[in-house]
Amino acid sequence: MIGLRAHARDAQLPAAAGDEALTAPDSATVAAVVELEFLRDDSVSVAATDWNYARWKPGVSITCGYDLTLSDERHLHVVAKRYADGKDRLLAERDDPRHTGDCSDLLRMRWWIGSDALVLSVFPMDRELPGLAGLRDNRRLARMLEEAHVVPARSIRRRTIEYEPLRYKPERRCVARIDMGLRSPDVSRLTVAARIHPRAAAARIATRRRVFAAAGGEDLAPRLLAYDAQMGLLLEEWLDVSVPPSTRFDHAYDAGALVAALHRLPLPASEPERAALRRSHDAHAAAADRARLFRVDPTLVAPHNRRAALVSDERSTWVHGDLHADQVGQRTRRAAHACDWSLLDLDCVGVGDPLRDLASWIADDLNADDARSPHAAAESLLCGYAENGGERVSISRLWSLVREALVDRAAASIRRLERDAIPHARRSLERAKGL
Repeated sequence: MIGLRAHARDAQLPAAAGDEALTAPDSATVAAVVELEFLRDDSVSVAATDWNYARWKPGVSITCGYDLTLSDERHLHVVAKRYADGKDRLLAERDDPRHTGDCSDLLRMRWWIGSDALVLSVFPMDRELPGLAGLRDNRRLARMLEEAHVVPARSIRRRTIEYEPLRYKPERRCVARIDMGLRSPDVSRLTVAARIHPRAAAARIATRRRVFAAAGGEDLAPRLLAYDAQMGLLLEEWLDVSVPPSTRFDHAYDAGALVAALHRLPLPASEPERAALRRSHDAHAAAADRARLFRVDPTLVAPHNRRAALVSDERSTWVHGDLHADQVGQRTRRAAHACDWSLLDLDCVGVGDPLRDLASWIADDLNADDARSPHAAAESLLCGYAENGGERVSISRLWSLVREALVDRAAASIRRLERDAIPHARRSLERAKGL
């Protein structure tokens, strides 16, 4: 359901770093709690459990996601979280599950708080994403689209509205597809995409996307259709696109051309908030912390800290902010004046350093294949960029930013509790040092 890239996980990584309190709960424990505390029908049991999400913050918390298949073939997505600072007790005092009501006809309660600092919740219950409730509110969804003049008033058949979660990161964001029937002689169905964030983040994203659209960005990406500030819910145009997998980079030329068009868009007279990029000092701090925890050679991390202090944004353009191979899709039906390719996932769009977009792509390419040469990872992308109006690239600066991005990916593999994360992180850091 959550549509995230699959990784084999290592539940022992936190304990190996001396963070035993934040060991990931095993699948059997999660299944037992769901059967005992959540399910209404005693004849229904958990048939299979798939651990498919992890986010570890050393000394703070660990969040894990599990897809559960029930014996009656229904599915649940369960989130299990442990805190190191006793926050679970605060949740227990503030949100007694006996008084939270029913989440659905399947569940007895919204969440469960155990005796070993373990908090469980079942999708769509999420403390940070109130907009998930909006996916179940057909009246609200219809009103959003009708008031935004996406469709005529009272044209949506509310009883036909259905949603399908596509990507879900607990407490961070959810992406869903929404389908609905229309009372129209010309068009019988409408599909839109829903993007749900914490309220403050959604407000920043909505502001940037409106300014981006005014600059001409709607030719390069899905249009923002409607926004609900109370729910942190954004509805955007659903594009028919073919999306390559995140490990394929053979569309690098087309991506470079698309990014060049993005970077040429006119900047607003009043610069909006800069793109919500992961800043280099955050990535280096995270990597340095994990290097200390796992006794990785500190010289693999330290040089990047010194370089980062010298690397500041040389110029500003519109940027994607989080460019990866699976965020560039080829349109199957091209609208008038639109490109053949489209940028997807505009949560980080804003004004920033254009070379960081290029560096993100190249770092992913290098990280996916240890045998890949830096020249091969960059050549097609930069060719598409230069031949389609991209400004001249400072190669030395670009490689400095690629080094930063590789350090960030080293930290991310450990944060996600990937199996063999430590040797993978070492290889990424060694690759960065070699550049």
